[in-house]
Amino acid sequence: MVNRILRGGGAWRLRAAAGAALLALCTTLPAMAAEKKAEKKSVAEQLLEIMRAKNMIDEQQYEDLLAQARAEQAERATPAVSAAEAPAKTGSAWDVGWNNGFYVNKSDGDVKLKFGGLIQTDGAVVNESHNLEQAMGGVGTGTEFRRARIHFEGSVYENAIFKAEYDFAGGVGGFKDVWIGLQKIPYIERIRVGHMKEPFSLDQMTSDKYTTFMERALPDVFAPARNTGVMINRTFADDRIYAGVGGFANTNDSSGNAFTNNANYNIAARLTGLPLYADEGAQLLHVGASYSHDFGGGGTLSLSQRPEAHLAPRIVNTGTINGVSGADLVGGEFAGIFGPLSFQSELISSFIERGVGPTNPTFWGAYGQVSWFLTGESRPWDRAEAVFGRPSPKHPFSVKNGTWGAWELAARYSYLTLDDKGVRGGIASDITGGLNWYLYPNLRMTFNYVYANRHGLGDASIAESRVQLDF
Repeated sequence: MVNRILRGGGAWRLRAAAGAALLALCTTLPAMAAEKKAEKKSVAEQLLEIMRAKNMIDEQQYEDLLAQARAEQAERATPAVSAAEAPAKTGSAWDVGWNNGFYVNKSDGDVKLKFGGLIQTDGAVVNESHNLEQAMGGVGTGTEFRRARIHFEGSVYENAIFKAEYDFAGGVGGFKDVWIGLQKIPYIERIRVGHMKEPFSLDQMTSDKYTTFMERALPDVFAPARNTGVMINRTFADDRIYAGVGGFANTNDSSGNAFTNNANYNIAARLTGLPLYADEGAQLLHVGASYSHDFGGGGTLSLSQRPEAHLAPRIVNTGTINGVSGADLVGGEFAGIFGPLSFQSELISSFIERGVGPTNPTFWGAYGQVSWFLTGESRPWDRAEAVFGRPSPKHPFSVKNGTWGAWELAARYSYLTLDDKGVRGGIASDITGGLNWYLYPNLRMTFNYVYANRHGLGDASIAESRVQLDF
């Protein structure tokens, strides 16, 4: 056979026969090479390199055969695994990222954590009429860190929830929301124990980060705000009805403690509904009512309020009201969103019960406000808590892209009277105009002008601004 080939005279025929034999060998050698793990290259790879060096195959043939040899080697080296034999997921993976704040979530959902903070830097110029300045003081300019907070919140396992938030404005730390709770509980849905806001008033329950103006309206003086207690809340009818109720101790300090000889307790409740809800909240009407009863264990009460500027002095003040045996707060709230237009209004009355002295006084206040997004955004609505949520610009600020974020114009009128039945705390009214610039969902600048009037005494003009970052 060999002699016939040689007599055929062609060395190329010998090369062709050797090439055919070597190529056939390449399909059987990968399994043998898998047993020789100490070698850096398989026998098939070495043979192909020799054939390429001797010009028995060109570069393209070498690349194609090498890829085929490696694929066959991997197929023989990896045994088939059935679905039943596949290893189960351990659920120990973690997801770390950013969603308007840092979060760390476990892949199986057992742990969800969020870390964040809030910085609000304010500046104001206050100019009062002569009579108001003589009575209250406060003409001048100033700056402050209105809020400087850090918080840590989340859920652990299926039902446990918590939040720990502290404010360091003024250089001294104090409690804000510090509570532990359970969620997804039959019938009651959520229960929390700790230091938190009592369920009362739309303006008060809306987060400090998302209020339209720098300060809440004058009637907020009545809202209990944060105290230590127990609260239950849930929603009904596809989150269109909200109900919350709780019992609290009036702590009146920044530590959440309330242990005295005359500890004061109160209960509070809030019920709201959405008779209209469409376009994922871009069209809605909200109505609600709140009630709180103060059992008056302390025996005294005092109410005072600033105009809608925290750097301004207090312009109405009842002083200490003695002989208080209790107080009832009743509030009604109304709000709406129609695309870029939103409005909200509240009326709150305080009925004071006194065991001695003049007849029981009644104080009250009301406000109405409206806002319009010039850039087309809508104020979002949080149905789980029945409050306004975080505004987000359609086109965040970008020098590169030539976009400028969201712009919002707003106006508000508010009224408060602390005069009645022998108590002369004063009557005040404010007209406030505002401009908000939302550069990003987490960064905003606010400019407010407040015209404040203390009836019968004088008025004040206040220009103020804020830079806010939350995460």
